[in-house]
Amino acid sequence: MNCDWSAALTAESEAQESFHQLLSNNPLDAQAEFKQVRQQLVEQRLLFGDKPVPMIFPPFVLSSQRWNQLAASLDELNSVLERLEPKLQDSKWLDWLGFDPAEQKWIQIEHQIRPGQTISRVDGFLSEDPDNAGEYQIVELNIDSPGGAAFLDISSEIVCETDLWSEFKKSNPGRTIPFRPALYDHLEKVWQSFLAENPELSSPTGKPRIAIVDWVTVSTHREFELIAQGLSALGYDTLVADPRELSFSLGRLRCYDGKPIDMVYRRVLVEDMLRDPAGSRAIVEACQARAVCLVNSFASKPLTVKSLLALFHEPEAEDLLSSSDLEKIRELVPLTLKLTEKNQDQVLREQERFVLKPADGWGAQGLYLGWRCTREEWSEHVKRSLAVGGYVAQDRVPIPKRSLPTWTGKQWECFSYMFDLSPYGLADKSVSPLVRLSPSEVLNVKRGAQIAAVWVLDDQN
Repeated sequence: MNCDWSAALTAESEAQESFHQLLSNNPLDAQAEFKQVRQQLVEQRLLFGDKPVPMIFPPFVLSSQRWNQLAASLDELNSVLERLEPKLQDSKWLDWLGFDPAEQKWIQIEHQIRPGQTISRVDGFLSEDPDNAGEYQIVELNIDSPGGAAFLDISSEIVCETDLWSEFKKSNPGRTIPFRPALYDHLEKVWQSFLAENPELSSPTGKPRIAIVDWVTVSTHREFELIAQGLSALGYDTLVADPRELSFSLGRLRCYDGKPIDMVYRRVLVEDMLRDPAGSRAIVEACQARAVCLVNSFASKPLTVKSLLALFHEPEAEDLLSSSDLEKIRELVPLTLKLTEKNQDQVLREQERFVLKPADGWGAQGLYLGWRCTREEWSEHVKRSLAVGGYVAQDRVPIPKRSLPTWTGKQWECFSYMFDLSPYGLADKSVSPLVRLSPSEVLNVKRGAQIAAVWVLDDQN
């Protein structure tokens, strides 16, 4: 889309600068407020490990024009993915994507809710180039079990309530876009869709009993508690459970209290469940019996592997998608290759061009940047990845940068941060943007990245 982005970028820059000016005018007061923010994060147990959520004080400002166009583009993508999901349950495509027989068995369980139920997060980069500020490139799809949204919501609420932010908002009207209210509405819609096909599972209260399920040991357990609190406040009987605390008896999925569970909000990864099939058996049995509504279903797993991004660039994709759908996707997804013996020479030769990634990895684990390696290192990484299997080589995407103020111990000083923009989605709608910032090219919170409250400016037109 050809657009004049000058007004949008100017509005973002001026708003960003106005916050920096407020910090400069009141440096010590601002630092005191930021300390209070961090203390509130601790008090509310918004922690990664033993440290508070890595929230920065300044906003990440986004014009409504850029957010609206990005959301519209991703809505089209998500609509395509929703139509694609049932087709990918065919063994032909599951084989191509790299799923073994055990994984395929789960993905193909015929309890699945119809398309329109997924919770997703798209990870990508929004260009800061004035000539092309609407361009967005997707590097990952997170549709198995995307997390972090509740932490982002509450952290943003805390920082937005400070005096400095209140002053900022007076001259820069806009909004944050929380995820949780939309999530709660979405779960109700999914339940009603499931209930229409399984009316025998209707509950006396009219609302499903919900279990948010993941291993009790995961570091994001507090996030599940926060989501459960929100659902409980709306009248949903909600609990957080470990898969091993569930049982399937008398035709229903039950938890440690013996009461039936109507809906499972699945946060445990499929790959982790497969490592402990005995501990996960109850959920699988309930799904096979169509006795529980599972969100996200196991059928969403093929949508999250990076080999799918490679498939989009293969001729075989024409058997799955229309030419118009493929055109839309290929505009958004950089060239991605499933690493094979046939293309390893190209990947070796064009080292500066490629990133190596596990097709089914997360948390930036096993990631190799060609332009950061010596020839010898790159050759070793390619050969090892090929031997292990399940790797993709993806075209390098320019990572945008933005200057944001940071407390140095004496003053607020601007530093350049690389950033990604990763919207959460529900079914075919983009809902809430996540921004991660880092001085390095690896933008992952577990690897030192920070998050910011995204402030979407009101439309000036």
